[in-house]
Amino acid sequence: MQNVRWKWAGVALAAVAAVILAAGGAPTKKPPKKKKTSGQEIDNAIAAGLDWLHRHIEKPGGRWSATGFSKKCEIKDEKKDKPCSNAANMQGGQYDTGITALAVMAFLGNNYCRMDVPYGMSALQGIGHLKGRVGNNGAIGSQSDEKWMYNQLIATQALCEAYILTRTDSVEIAAKKAVKFILDAQNPGSGWGYKPKDGKPNTSVTAWALCALHAAKQAGFNVPWAVFRGGLAGFAQMRPPTSGVIVSTATGGDRTNRKNDDPKTPFRKLHTVSAAAAYAVICAGKKKSDSKFKRAVGIIIRDTPEWLVTKEDCPINFYYWYFATNAMYRAGSSKWKKWKKPLHETLVGSQCTSGCARGSWDPAGEWCSAGGRVYATAMAVLALQTSYRHTLIEKYAKRLQGK
Repeated sequence: MQNVRWKWAGVALAAVAAVILAAGGAPTKKPPKKKKTSGQEIDNAIAAGLDWLHRHIEKPGGRWSATGFSKKCEIKDEKKDKPCSNAANMQGGQYDTGITALAVMAFLGNNYCRMDVPYGMSALQGIGHLKGRVGNNGAIGSQSDEKWMYNQLIATQALCEAYILTRTDSVEIAAKKAVKFILDAQNPGSGWGYKPKDGKPNTSVTAWALCALHAAKQAGFNVPWAVFRGGLAGFAQMRPPTSGVIVSTATGGDRTNRKNDDPKTPFRKLHTVSAAAAYAVICAGKKKSDSKFKRAVGIIIRDTPEWLVTKEDCPINFYYWYFATNAMYRAGSSKWKKWKKPLHETLVGSQCTSGCARGSWDPAGEWCSAGGRVYATAMAVLALQTSYRHTLIEKYAKRLQGK
């Protein structure tokens, strides 16, 4: 399948056109019809997702906006054409740096980071925007929001991966500054919180930190193993004895679900932070044979992806799907086969296929009020890329390090 991606440049428009078949702009109320998903359909879905992201980047500037992306919508006939919808109760743009980083990572997953490849300009502009947000102390963007650390961590991962694939000096400089900031922000001997050294390690924040530092390690940057051990110790503080479940904080419950964006649509409770931590422990150097990782995987596999929106139930959770997919891929072939089938069926079957929204995913799930349609689409593309994204980054990382 990987060869298909490298040859995609010559058939980009055909691949996108192949998925524009039927209406699909409004949030799906019923799950899509189950059918076997071919490799070509997955490639087409990824291509269409990247095309939507490309069409909704802010130019000049290279940023994706959680709330302002609709300004880039194609409105040729105001009576017929409608801008892409967004999540209910959307928050402000405090996570725009983070969702820009996710979009950049999606383009990097197809190695689209040069001028001579599809959408290379969008990827390079996104990378440039992230570089420009890195301060002298390594902090990325504004620190005014309570949970700004997410922007820092996701953007750092994107910059590290961009350096691995491009070997650009300016990207390396920015990435190293951002990595140092993360290293300095760690709680001693533990994980990371919403603020540097706040004494309140959080599982979700720690998971993103370990993912970013794993990318830094792949880029050849100096990340002491003691840092990873500290992150793992932080997870240990948040896991009840003999349980594969990992909670959000030392005083949290076994499942995390924030207040519903729409009280009429109760989000299904999923082991979201367990999924995040499961993948993060692999990033921290643990093997798939690790007993705690295996227990977490055993819990996660019970809740495979499903697209459904009713007044009683909504299992849509792009955050959970992203981390669980990465964990299942690392868990081995049997777990991966069991997981990827419903993942592919769900994401390919629920992708919007008409109007300006074509190629995107409706922001119908939990956490979508924070990142909207851009977040949903970037996370869906990243999940679909999983089986070859890791191979691509690892291949270029070895080249970078002369292995």
